[in-house]
Amino acid sequence: MTTSNHEIDIKKSVKILVVDDLPFMRRMLRIALNNMGYKNIVEVENGAETINELERYSWVSKDGYSLMLLDLNMPEKSGLDVLKHVRANDAIKKCR
Repeated sequence: MTTSNHEIDIKKSVKILVVDDLPFMRRMLRIALNNMGYKNIVEVENGAETINELERYSWVSKDGYSLMLLDLNMPEKSGLDVLKHVRANDAIKKCR
């Protein structure tokens, strides 16, 4: 199966946020995403760091993240706390 230039361009433009407190899980997700052709991946390890990253990135990009893979059971702030924060904040709610 060949990959079209259009598909390669789309995968280059996709920015993915991987959130998990376990380094092993973040690494496995990164490997799987890389194998599918996605290279623009940011990793964070807890809910508080996720909120900081989403707020920081909302200031430097009009598009936001394309995809967030979010662990629901994490220390500091859970994935559900992160989702509640995202839904309540228009500036970071703009995930494509």
